[in-house]
Amino acid sequence: MSDSKKPQVRYLAIDSCLKNKRNCGTNDLKKACDKALSDYLSEEVEVSIRQIQIDLKYLQYSNYAAPIEEYFDSFDKRKKYYRYSDSDYSIRKQTLKPDDRDALNEALQTLLAFEGRPEVEWIHELIGRILPDPEKVMPSTAILYEENPDQVGRQHIHPLFQAIRKKTPLQITYLAFGKPEDDHFISPYLLKEYNNRWYILCKTNHFDHLTCLALDRIKQIEPTSKYPFIPYPEDEDPKEFFFNFLGVTWEKRPVENVTLFIKKTRILYVLTKRIHHTQQHNPLPENPEWDEITLKLIPNKEFYSQMLFFGDDLKIISPDSVRDQMKSIVANMFENYLQ
Repeated sequence: MSDSKKPQVRYLAIDSCLKNKRNCGTNDLKKACDKALSDYLSEEVEVSIRQIQIDLKYLQYSNYAAPIEEYFDSFDKRKKYYRYSDSDYSIRKQTLKPDDRDALNEALQTLLAFEGRPEVEWIHELIGRILPDPEKVMPSTAILYEENPDQVGRQHIHPLFQAIRKKTPLQITYLAFGKPEDDHFISPYLLKEYNNRWYILCKTNHFDHLTCLALDRIKQIEPTSKYPFIPYPEDEDPKEFFFNFLGVTWEKRPVENVTLFIKKTRILYVLTKRIHHTQQHNPLPENPEWDEITLKLIPNKEFYSQMLFFGDDLKIISPDSVRDQMKSIVANMFENYLQ
C-alpha cells in the first residue's frame, strides 16, 4: 500500500506519541503508524521512515501548526526524539475555522438528505462531536434523492459493511423467492445498490463463481468459523465484476456486440444517460428516423428490462440471438393482452 493512503490515521497515531512526552524517535513513530493503519485497514501495512519525516513537517507547517520540537538523548547524542513543546497541545483539540465549519456544515446537510438509511446513522453522532451548534444542521432542502423508505433488508447494510472491512466470513440465512430457506457461508466483498435494492457481492459455498445476494432476502447474519474468509484477488477490484453487464445478474454467457436502433427523437436521452459504459453512438444522417447505438456486454435480465423501458423507440438489430430473445419477450407480452 502507498504511504499516501489514510494520512489522517497516521497523523493521529503520531499525535498520540508526541503528546505522551515519552522518547519518540522516527522508528517509534513508524511502529505506531504501522499498527494504527493495520488495525484500521485489517491488513498488514508499513510506512517508510521518509513518510514519517514528511508527516512531521506537515503537522508543523500546515494549518495544524503543531509545536513539535526535537531533542537528543542525554547519554547518546546520536539519538533524536520528538515531542510537543506545549504539553496541552493535540491535533484532536483543534477547532474549525469559520470557512472550514461552513464547508463541513454544507457537506453534512447533503449527507442528511439520506437520513433514515442505516449506512449513515453515524452522521448525527459525528455532528454532535465536531460542531458547536448541532441542532442548526438540518437536512438540505435543495436536494431530493430517490429513496425507498420501506426497503426491506436495509438493516443488514452496516453489519455487512463491517464484515467486508474486517474480512469476516459470515453465515447467512437466505430465502430466495420461490425457494426454501437455506444457509450460505459467504466471504463478502462489495455492497451494491441497484434499482432501489441492495445486494452483496460475495463468494458462497453454493456456487463456484461469485454471485450477488439480495439483502431483502437475508433473514439472519452471523460470523462463522466453519468456513475461512476467501480473499478477493489482490490484483483485481470487486467493482470490475460488473464491468460486462447491467445490474447485478451475472450469467455464464459470452460478451456480445449488440447493435440497437434508437429513434432520433429519443437519442439525446440515451446520449446523456448511457445504457452501458461501452456505448458508442453512430449517427445515421441518411436515415430520417433512427440512429445507431452499439454496446459490448452480456445480455442478461436487466439488459432486456432496460430495452423494454424504451418501448417502440428502440429496436435490436443484432446479433440474431439477442434480437430473437427480445421478439419472444414482446410476443409473450402481446399474448398477455389478448387474454
